[in-house]
Amino acid sequence: MNLKYGFFSILSACLISQGCNDEPDPLKLTTTTVTEITATTARSGGFIVSGIVESCGICWSQDKAPTVDDNLTSDGLVNGVFRSELTDLKPRTLYYIRAYATNGEGTSYGDELTFYTLGQEPAVTTKFPSRITETTAVLTATVNCNYLTTDVYFDYGYDTNYGMTVPAQDSPMAGNEEIKVFAGISGLTELATYHFRVRAVNELGTSCGNDMVFSMDGAQGTVTDIDGNVYDTRVVNTQTWMTVNLRTLNLNDGTPIPNVTDPVQWEETIIPCYGWIDNDTLKKNSGAQYNWYTAETGKICPTGWHVPDKQEWELLGSEDFMEIFHELDLETNWCGFTACQYWWASNLETGGAWITGGFIYINRDPYKLTYGYLYRERKLFIRCIKDEFESAK
Repeated sequence: MNLKYGFFSILSACLISQGCNDEPDPLKLTTTTVTEITATTARSGGFIVSGIVESCGICWSQDKAPTVDDNLTSDGLVNGVFRSELTDLKPRTLYYIRAYATNGEGTSYGDELTFYTLGQEPAVTTKFPSRITETTAVLTATVNCNYLTTDVYFDYGYDTNYGMTVPAQDSPMAGNEEIKVFAGISGLTELATYHFRVRAVNELGTSCGNDMVFSMDGAQGTVTDIDGNVYDTRVVNTQTWMTVNLRTLNLNDGTPIPNVTDPVQWEETIIPCYGWIDNDTLKKNSGAQYNWYTAETGKICPTGWHVPDKQEWELLGSEDFMEIFHELDLETNWCGFTACQYWWASNLETGGAWITGGFIYINRDPYKLTYGYLYRERKLFIRCIKDEFESAK
């Protein structure tokens, strides 16, 4: 036999034999990082490193080493890559996932990964109501649903047992941002005082907001200062006002306020001080007069009350105004076209040289309240307002 042809015959036989014994590459794959996680969904996938695939996807479980006997997706391949959408997950739960791929030889798995779904019980805060009338009110609050569908309610009644419930507008709701919620209620008892709170429920729990108290428009009451002076109060347009001027001689922490009677000394004083109209103690019932340094302390009003700011003053309408400023009787205290009194406000004008004074300018018709700027050394009355309105701003 020719040696040359014999050599090639043997080589060909070996190559044919080796080709016949080749097997497909085994299935090898990786699992893609989990992304876009919510309370009930997530996204993952995988990459086929080698092997012929008949089906592929992600399998997952709350136990380690999930298999195709657990939850799974069935996905298509594009250049060896597949993407998977995991759905119907439980919120705030730890999951184990693996990519899988199958062919006639069986099923292979990628590396195991873990992730937590999002979600928790709602976060809520009760806010002071708005648009209070004699028999109606709009209850307000903020809610963060923390990714889960949430039912929102307001509980209200004469005390903290509540007894009445109304759903918030647009309930149920979802999302992961703090949103303002509200509900209108009617048929309330005139001049009554009510308690209320917000309550939100999702599948992870129930959250109740802080208890809030409000009185119907026109409701009357009293407040006592640190000196024992008692002042009548009235609810007007969601705000509780004193209906007389302040006349305390001490800050609410017990610090005495100096009495200054000399006009020159008053103009030079840059600490809290007070005086009476015309320095006449017989006029105490009209209220004391203070410089703005007294208002600035934040302690001149009874605890839980404060000197009103510009926004609070401007919520007073003409009828509202006359309800709480009885001394400005249109017959006896009208000076031309303006009322003859001024009150401090809590605003300090930028720069510190001028202040936003609570001076009130009233037109006969139509009613008009105007703000002006006065030196801090001026001598004005103070009318206090209850703190609860701070939550309504």
